[in-house]
Amino acid sequence: TEEGQRGLVLSVTEKPWLREYVRIGASIEDDFEGDAFYRLALSHRSTNINRYGGYAEFDVEVGQSPGFFTELYQPLGRQSPYFIAPAAELSRTQLNVRDGDEVVAEYQRLLGGVSLLAGRRIGRSGEAGIGVLRGFGELKRYVGDPTLAEFSYDLGDVFGLVTHDSMDTPDFPTTG
Repeated sequence: TEEGQRGLVLSVTEKPWLREYVRIGASIEDDFEGDAFYRLALSHRSTNINRYGGYAEFDVEVGQSPGFFTELYQPLGRQSPYFIAPAAELSRTQLNVRDGDEVVAEYQRLLGGVSLLAGRRIGRSGEAGIGVLRGFGELKRYVGDPTLAEFSYDLGDVFGLVTHDSMDTPDFPTTG
């Protein structure tokens, strides 16, 4: 007791191995008409990378739609609800051009870009922000009539974001 008050003092030390998260995923798709696709994904997150509690995330996927994504989430001060989150991504996907049920051409789309989001946490389960994105895209035909167009384009976007996540756990939620 201290000054006639009863209480309990806890001293908690974070385990260093809890700062790193790795997730692995896999999927196989088959349309039973000769097309089968696979995907393997790996995600790595390092938490508390600085004194403000920032984290870095890196995701990579191989298979049907290979690509990567990386983001740095940086609070603007200790216990600050405000943050910035620069990110970069690059992906490649296959697009089919159909005439009825027949595939007449196959394109590969390359898409890449960088973005910056500035926002504010809302409680423990949400955030809101505004961001800008700058990127590029490219469509290349690799099967089909040679007279079909191929082209590239630039991307520019200003976007808003509002999220709310009430799941009790990210892996196997039972509520939310």
